[in-house]
Amino acid sequence: MSEQSPTPSVTPFIPYGERRVRDGLYDAIIDMELAMGSDGLAQIEPHVDIPLGPTFLDNMAFLGPDKKPFQVQILGELSAGANVRPTGSHNAPKGELQPINDKSRVKWNWSLQCPDSAPDTIQRLFHNQVTTLHNAIDPDYDASLKTWVTRPLADEHPDQIHIGTEKIYTSLNSKGRRAPTVTSSVKMVKKPLFTMNNTDEPDSPSGSSTSTLSSEGSSQPSAATRKPGDLLPPSLLPGYGGGWFDHSDAARLVQLDIRDPDGELIHPRDWWKWIVEGSLVFATAEMHLYDIGGRKTYSLVMKSLQVLDRSDAVPVMPQQRIWVAQTQPEPAELSPPQLTQSPSKYSPGKVKISLNQRNARGKKRPASDEAESPPKSKTPVPPSTRRNGNNGKK
Repeated sequence: MSEQSPTPSVTPFIPYGERRVRDGLYDAIIDMELAMGSDGLAQIEPHVDIPLGPTFLDNMAFLGPDKKPFQVQILGELSAGANVRPTGSHNAPKGELQPINDKSRVKWNWSLQCPDSAPDTIQRLFHNQVTTLHNAIDPDYDASLKTWVTRPLADEHPDQIHIGTEKIYTSLNSKGRRAPTVTSSVKMVKKPLFTMNNTDEPDSPSGSSTSTLSSEGSSQPSAATRKPGDLLPPSLLPGYGGGWFDHSDAARLVQLDIRDPDGELIHPRDWWKWIVEGSLVFATAEMHLYDIGGRKTYSLVMKSLQVLDRSDAVPVMPQQRIWVAQTQPEPAELSPPQLTQSPSKYSPGKVKISLNQRNARGKKRPASDEAESPPKSKTPVPPSTRRNGNNGKK
């Protein structure tokens, strides 16, 4: 008898949310109590645990015992639209090109939602994070307001937490440097993180924290000499350049505290590979209240971020943004002034999550194309509809 060739095995596609359940990543997060300690956003009671106090000018922040802005820990999944385009929050408020210069305050604005297919404990954690932010807003203020949380009325749309980075560009000559609306004012109620069993003790998670979550596919070597706050040439950012920029030779790109699952600092040229819709992140941020021209802005200022697990969306490298004259002006994006501070001592870069099974990651899911991608580039197929981890609905 002749030998028959073995039938090639077909690896079934596994959505990243289900993979995190299967591989025990969510269990490991619960076991390590990430964002569940006394510094967790979900556990903080604004105006009770942390008072609202003045910072500079007419601005305020929630302060810790040292009278400095308190840093809270946040767990969530990057929502659609997360990117690191070099133009960041800069737009054209008058419909005319106004290039980014050395004095421009450019940052990135990202949104977080409840992680896909998350277990009840993490769903309750995210709900409590939203509750903290919602209850911190002055319910009697009825003037123009911009907030750090969105709570849609429709159940099919998830709650979202909005965070902003610090300035991504600075200048060697700059001072202090080196040469959507809440739908209700009704107070929300937090949910218990752990359900109680017959012995009135919290359910114990099944995960283990003794294995290591590796950054598969990362070609970025360890760079012990690099640190948050380093000043680098802006041209390192993919897509930098063109008519949107009018930087002088003194302009510098700031190395933000963004890390991979191993806790290694990610080089700015590789940020686009990690800041992708669906990536699971653990962040620290300060809770600021800015008064800009009589408009209150509640702002979560990100101090550090660690990607715990990437989604299966294929990242798209940013391309140079081409100026297209608009028939109608874009709405102005407020960029609150940021406090100049040293890198956070609470950086989540030290987090080490271990898992025993990390091999069957499934096929990669293509991401939707960037709006500014060149006409010649092939438009990837958008990700397939997946179940939302917050409410389980399509």
